[in-house]
Amino acid sequence: MEEKKSWYKRSWGMAILFVAALFILLSALFTRQVYVYYAQLKQGIKPDLSVGRRFSGTLNMTPKPTSIDTQAIMLRVSGKGDDPYSGPANAEHEIVEFMDFDCPYCKSSVPTIHEVMRERPDVKFIVRDFPLAEIHPDAESASKAARCVWRQGNSSVYWKFHDLLFANQNSHDLDSLKQLASQAGADSRYDTCMASLQVTPAIQQSISDATAMGVSVTPTFFVDGKMVEGAADVQTLVNLLQ
Repeated sequence: MEEKKSWYKRSWGMAILFVAALFILLSALFTRQVYVYYAQLKQGIKPDLSVGRRFSGTLNMTPKPTSIDTQAIMLRVSGKGDDPYSGPANAEHEIVEFMDFDCPYCKSSVPTIHEVMRERPDVKFIVRDFPLAEIHPDAESASKAARCVWRQGNSSVYWKFHDLLFANQNSHDLDSLKQLASQAGADSRYDTCMASLQVTPAIQQSISDATAMGVSVTPTFFVDGKMVEGAADVQTLVNLLQ
């Protein structure tokens, strides 16, 4: 007498299992996507619902420059003049980076930034804040600390602190930030600034400008007004300078 097969060994049973597994996978992907959209909405970012959209601060993006109305873009992304920068204050060329001190791809871009500054000392390199607080809880504190150090008026101290923040990316609680600021050479004005709201409007303005320009990935660069998303290499940034 032929042994009766278990239902899951039959062709129709295997088909049911396959459909069930596919349903579970699609449900998991859908749930993850809903969470990403929810996180962006809470942060004030309008989600991109197009096919193949990119996730903020999580993927190493292939740079894709754009050049639509670059002069108008430059006026918005360059800020109000109180953002940290390197290079000539009135340089003809500008590279603006919207970044998050807790973003691993921003960290990987630090050598690129320094190399560009060495190759092109005629370019003004501007740092602007786009902390992804929903996934990096200490990012806003790190942005505030960096601006407090910048306001002390010593560019070399700021850039040392900038590099220390990325080198110690897992230590951005308030006590650690204070130690790193001291290590960089910041003075007692740091404590006064951190205890106040001095730099908060500048950070909020930076986030507002980034959102208005469609920034959703960190880092995002604007090279003479042309957007480059993700951890771009030196040549990509230099080639886009007009």
